[in-house]
Amino acid sequence: MGWNGCLVGHGYSAISRLLQLTNGQQWTRIWVIQETVLSRNATVQFGMLSAPWSMFAEAATHFARERHSLCLDLAGTFQGYDILTRFSNSVLQIRDTRRHHQAIEKKVTLLSLLWRFRPLEASDKRDKVFALLGLTTDWQGMEPLRPDYSVDVGNVFVQTATRNIQRSASLSVLSGDLDATLGRKRLTDIPSWVMDWALPCLPLEIERVETQKMYNACGGRTGEVSLHLPYNILHVHGVHVDDVIIVGDVSRHTQISDTCAVIRQWNLETMAFEDRRGKYPSGGTYSDAFWRTLVGDLVQTASIASLSDGRETAYRKATADDAEAFRAWRMWSRCISRDTIGRTASFTQRDLDEGISSIHYALKTATASRRFFITRSGYMGVGPKTTQPGDKLYVLENSDVPFLVRPHSMKNCGGWPAIPLIEPAGGRRGLPDRCYDAHSCHRLVGDCFSYGLMDGEGFERPGRKVGALYIA
Repeated sequence: MGWNGCLVGHGYSAISRLLQLTNGQQWTRIWVIQETVLSRNATVQFGMLSAPWSMFAEAATHFARERHSLCLDLAGTFQGYDILTRFSNSVLQIRDTRRHHQAIEKKVTLLSLLWRFRPLEASDKRDKVFALLGLTTDWQGMEPLRPDYSVDVGNVFVQTATRNIQRSASLSVLSGDLDATLGRKRLTDIPSWVMDWALPCLPLEIERVETQKMYNACGGRTGEVSLHLPYNILHVHGVHVDDVIIVGDVSRHTQISDTCAVIRQWNLETMAFEDRRGKYPSGGTYSDAFWRTLVGDLVQTASIASLSDGRETAYRKATADDAEAFRAWRMWSRCISRDTIGRTASFTQRDLDEGISSIHYALKTATASRRFFITRSGYMGVGPKTTQPGDKLYVLENSDVPFLVRPHSMKNCGGWPAIPLIEPAGGRRGLPDRCYDAHSCHRLVGDCFSYGLMDGEGFERPGRKVGALYIA
C-alpha cells in the first residue's frame, strides 16, 4: 500500500503524533546528535513508549525512496508531507553520520557536518561548531579544532571558515545562503563571507549545497588566498565576468501555482532579452539555457539506497534528452495548478518516475527561495534572494561555483598582517607578510548558478583577466 492509501486508511492522527515527536528537543538540539551517533544501540523514548533507533531509520529510508517515485509533493496538497519530510531528513542525517562514524574508512569533514545539522539549535551559538568536533573524522591533514569558550561566537565562526579554507584548499565554505531566514537576525560582527552557523536554513538549501560537487567553475585552477587583518578581508583571485542588470521575483515554492507564476515571469524576462540579443553567450538558444538554468543543469535520479555516501538520492548532469522531460513537467505543473485534470490523467507512472519527478525535485532544489538574474552580456543564472541589479558576477580560483559580490567600502590595512590561507603550487607568489594598501572591498552576496560558467568556461573567455578581489 502506498503512502496515500496508508494515511487515508488510518486517518491523520499518526501524522499529528509524529509532529509532536519531531518537535521534541531530541530532534532540535545539536548535542543530541553526538549522543545518538556515539551510542552503540540507540533507543528513542517518547513518554512511556520506546523504540529502537533502527525502526526510525528504516521508516525514514522507505519514505525517502517512495517520495521520489510517487512524486508526493508535486501538487502541494499531500497532507502531512512537510512533517514526513522533516522527520525523514532528520533521521537520515543522523543515520548517515552513525554509519560513517562506525565505518573507519569513511571520512567525515567538519564542513559536511555543519551543513548536515545546520537546522538544529544550541543555547550557546558556539556549540553549533563545538558539538560536532568529536564527530569529525577527517581533518584533512591538519590539527583538529579545539573548543575554546574564551573566544566569542563571531571569532569562532571566522576561525571555522578560515581553517576550512586552509584544510580543503578551496572556497567551498563560502557557499550557501548567507542571509537570515525565518525571522532570525544574522550576527553583525562577522564579515559577509563568513557563515553564521547559528542561523537555520531550509532543508532544500542543504541539498543544493551538496549538489555543488557536480560543478567545476574554476576549471581546476588554484591560486593564492589570504586573510588581511584587522578587518578580516578575504583576498581571492578570479575573473569578473559581468554585472547583473535584470532580476526576477523570488521563487517561494509554497504551492505549485506560485512556482508556475514565478517561472512564467522569469521566462518573459528571458524571451525579451533573447529578442534583443539572439544566441546565448556560450552558444545555443536561450530556451535551452533557460530550462537548464531552472534545474541547475542537473537531474535528480531515482532513489538509490545503496549509494556509498548513504544518501537516498543522487544527481547527474542534464542532457539534451531531458528537455522533453522538462516540457512534460511544465505541462503537468500547469494542469495541477489550474486543477484542470486529475493527477494521473494523460501521464503514466513511467512519466513520473523517469521524467516529471526528476525535473521537479531538481528544479525545486535549485530555485527554492532564490532569485533569477540576467547579466549585461546575457548570462542567465539563479542566485540568492538578495540579488539585485549592479551585483558583479565572478568566477574564482579554488571554487566549484561562481559568486555574486557587491561594492562595499574602502579598507586600509595599515601594515597589519596578511595571513596566507591557500598557497599556489610551487610556493608563495609575492603574498606580503604585511599589507600597507587600501583596498576597494566588496560584500559577498552569495554563490550562484550561471549557465555556461560552471565548468571553467569563465577562465577561457577571450580577453579574460584574472585579478584580485577583496571581500569584507
